[in-house]
Amino acid sequence: MTPRPNHPARRARGFTLVEVLVSMAIMTILLLAANSAIVVAARAVPDGRGRSSSILSAARGMDQLAADIASASSVTQMTATSVTFNVPDRNGDGSAEQIMYSWTGYPGQPLMRKFNGSSVSIVPGVTEFALAYDKRATAAATTYTESAEMLLYSYNPTTSLGDATVQSNSWFAQYFIPTLPASATSWRVTRVQLMVAKRSNAVGQTQVQLRTTSGTTPTSAVLEETALMESTLTSSYVWKDFNYTNLVTLPPSAGMCIVLKWISDTESCDTRYQTSGSTAANAVFLKSTDGGSTWTPQTGQSLLFYVYGKVKTPDPVVYTYNLRTINITLRGAGDTSARLNTSIRIQNEPLVTGP
Repeated sequence: MTPRPNHPARRARGFTLVEVLVSMAIMTILLLAANSAIVVAARAVPDGRGRSSSILSAARGMDQLAADIASASSVTQMTATSVTFNVPDRNGDGSAEQIMYSWTGYPGQPLMRKFNGSSVSIVPGVTEFALAYDKRATAAATTYTESAEMLLYSYNPTTSLGDATVQSNSWFAQYFIPTLPASATSWRVTRVQLMVAKRSNAVGQTQVQLRTTSGTTPTSAVLEETALMESTLTSSYVWKDFNYTNLVTLPPSAGMCIVLKWISDTESCDTRYQTSGSTAANAVFLKSTDGGSTWTPQTGQSLLFYVYGKVKTPDPVVYTYNLRTINITLRGAGDTSARLNTSIRIQNEPLVTGP
């Protein structure tokens, strides 16, 4: 007889104990395999402490620094471990933004970025951060300073002295090259002192001229002159000043002649000179007997004279400096062997301090 559908013989039978134990063993193996796969996968995900993570973090920080400073319009602070600069407006308020990158210098400390006063860490655990600045130096135009009045030449012996009398047919000249500072670029005379006295009637006039030279001989070109009136003199010799204000400047190697030119009276004045044994360096005493047309050097002789003047010297060279590039070295904490190095070109080359 065929059993009915709901007969106990048609019901599904359960798992045996053996089957349950086998199933549990298989499930255990599968769970252990899945767990191992998860662990392996987790270890493959960067945790921020490995070599790759360190390099990526440092590279991102360096990229951000490069993007920021490449457009710097001014740089206000530069050290080996920090730089502060301004960039054009980024937030729409019409004002430049100030950015600062800094590292304390202590391994393990982060590289910090400050934007308008708000600081964040952009590279954690830095072990090395160094900045080097490449600047372009430009020399400013040279300027010059004129000295106060100073002694340019003097000769005042006390032996073998005589009287040189200025007359219509006896003019005298003294050639000299001044003693100047090594850095002098030009010079001019402001004052000459001569030892002079009246000769006779005290009505004569002499022109004390400064002339250019040809060799050691005076030319006809008068740079400046001043009158010596015999009426201002006595029969005793005195040192008298002759002032000059409009004299052109001369190069350091140029000499000059002081000329005593007769103007009036038979004898216009006397001047003191050394008749022999002169030791005046770079100096020549000359005499003319034809009204200054020709001049003859007088060997071993010299006027007694002082020459004062002013000297121009160049000012110290002034340089301006423009920042061209910044060279950066960066190394993170997770990688003690690999450094990142880059050179950032500054587009605007802002003015910075030097050198």
